[in-house]
Order: sequence, then structure tokens, then C-alpha cells
Amino acid sequence: MDTKVNSQFETLNSKKGFTLIRPQSGGRGGNQYGFTLIRRKASPLSQQKAFTLIELLVSMAIIGLLVALMVPAINRSLSNNNIANDADLLKAKLEETRLLAASTQQADTQKGYYALYLPKGNPVSYFAILRLTASSTDDTFVAPCTAEIAMGQAIADDPNNFSCVVDRVNLSSNVVLLNGGADRLIIYRSPNQELFEGRIAADTHWHALSPVFNWGANVKLKLQSPAKVATISVDAQTGKLTIAYQ
Repeated sequence: MDTKVNSQFETLNSKKGFTLIRPQSGGRGGNQYGFTLIRRKASPLSQQKAFTLIELLVSMAIIGLLVALMVPAINRSLSNNNIANDADLLKAKLEETRLLAASTQQADTQKGYYALYLPKGNPVSYFAILRLTASSTDDTFVAPCTAEIAMGQAIADDPNNFSCVVDRVNLSSNVVLLNGGADRLIIYRSPNQELFEGRIAADTHWHALSPVFNWGANVKLKLQSPAKVATISVDAQTGKLTIAYQ
């Protein structure tokens, strides 16, 4: 009998939402075995209503809308930072070019130059520092590092063949250099840091000419990103780059 009672107790006690109470000795329960079933109160967690599919979809739509609104603002911020960093890097590389010229002594039979090279094309995504050699009698560039040879090495972008290239710098992925479709050289002569502008003369060769920079007035040199434009001009006396943002 006890086995049967215990089995019935376990069966009744397993009923969902109920608690089974054994009667005290000598007491009488609510069924033939003396047990009493009492309904358990639901816990606060079990009373919470679950999200419906529509509520989940609405929540996802709101999150998607917020992300869509934030992405352009984040991209603009990153773009502004990139163009500012590239402009600062361009100025730093021009100063490096001047310092290279100041620290280099060339042989008496050959004049040496260092140039910041801004390649032709609209747009381009890099610039370079070039090492140039010129005749001892004039400013015509000669081998081993004529302007054409040095530019060609920078364009080819082969580090194993950079005998006339000091450094080649890539711009940020969303920043381009608008150069008016012409190669441009900002040149310093070694070792007195005398400033020149590289130009193609009547003989179709590159020469180092006295500064005649007018890029700022003609708006021929720009760094551009999707959100901002940096217009670059060159001081004809010092060679200092001035960058104005729009």
C-alpha cells in the first residue's frame, strides 16, 4: 500500500502548476490517499509576455534606420581625418625634401637636386620624393637621374628599381590628388636648399627654373575626398605649402 501511495504521490506532484502536500499524521487530505493539491503561484518571470514576431521586426527596422543614419556621418568624419592627414603628410614630405638637399654634398662635376614629385593625371593617388642630377654648367638634368628616369621609376612603383626615388607615398583610399593633368616638381638644390620649379623647356627636356609657382591662383593642385577639398599653393620665396580647406 505504501508503494502504491508513494507512486500516486509522485504522479500527482508532477502536475504542472500544482504542489502536492501530504497530510499530517492522523489528518485527512482532499483525495482517497489523503493528499491535497495546491495551485502554485506563477513567478514574475513566467508571467512576462514574450516578444511577438511583429515587435521583433519593428525593433530590427528601427535599429537598421539608426545605423543607416549613422554610417554617412561616420564616413564623413573618417574622410575629413584622411584628407587632413594626407595634407600634413604632403607638407612633411616637402620639408623632408628640403632637408635632404641641405644634408647632401654632391661632387663638383655634378649638381644635385631633390624634388617633390606631383604626378600628372586627374586624379592620382600618390606622390614621391625624387633624387635628380644635373649638369655642372647649367640646370639640365643628366644621367643617372634625369627627371624622366626618376618619374618613370616612381610611376612603375618597383622598389627594386628605385635608384632615383627616395620615397613614394600613397594617399588614403578615399583621397585623390587633382593636378590639372601636368607633372609638377618642387625642387631644392644641394646643399644650399635653393628653390626651383621643374618645367619642360623649349628643348623638351626638364629644367630647374627659378620659382614661378602660381598653383594657388590657377587652382591646379588639390587634395580631394568625398567630403572635403584641400587647395594647395606654394610660396615662391620659401617653397612652403599652404593648404586651404573647403
